[in-house]
Amino acid sequence: MSHIELIAGVGAGKSALAKCLKEHGFTHVPEIFETNPYLEKFHKNPFSCAPQFGMEMLKLHADRINTVAKDGEKQVFDFSMVTNEAYARTWKQFGMFMLKRKEGAAYMQACRDVRETTKKPALRIYLKLSAETQKERILKRGRELEKGTPKLFLSTLKKNLEKVMDTVDDGVPLLVIDAEKYDWVNSAEDKKEVVRIIREALETTQKPQPSAKQRPQAPKP
Repeated sequence: MSHIELIAGVGAGKSALAKCLKEHGFTHVPEIFETNPYLEKFHKNPFSCAPQFGMEMLKLHADRINTVAKDGEKQVFDFSMVTNEAYARTWKQFGMFMLKRKEGAAYMQACRDVRETTKKPALRIYLKLSAETQKERILKRGRELEKGTPKLFLSTLKKNLEKVMDTVDDGVPLLVIDAEKYDWVNSAEDKKEVVRIIREALETTQKPQPSAKQRPQAPKP
């Protein structure tokens, strides 16, 4: 086990938190989603190529972690292998695999298989926030490819992220941080507290971890 993985939907502040941690001695390893050859086509019509787009993202994530993650270094990846399966479940629920059912089923299985063979992190951090807040942040940051994301999709993805995290049993600790309460972008006090919480969680990664129903929550400010 080596690195930290951040888990959240769109607009939750993954990259912002990684950059915050970078100011305190960590290394930020960003997701490079722009290199996905299906990116533009998927956002124009996700029904046309969801399995192919997802498979490319899965490969990008796994290759990034397996080639960059190093033991003994404080690296923060602003994505997680857990996220791929949550997206796959959400796409299936929204009917995005209807035209490509076989490819969709293969992609969902690959999400589980690839996650199991990819380097395990020392800690996973789930940034928890509502779909309403996510939508507000998406509109505020103004990325054209994200603006049209329905709130229902965001809330469904949130549920699937939490379902997948409850099924993953690979010994990696999970820290839940309330992204509604902590503002690590504008508040120096919140930034300092979140860094402290994460450092403390890392220090205890070698200790026996609680079950999924007993996972620790970051204290509210």
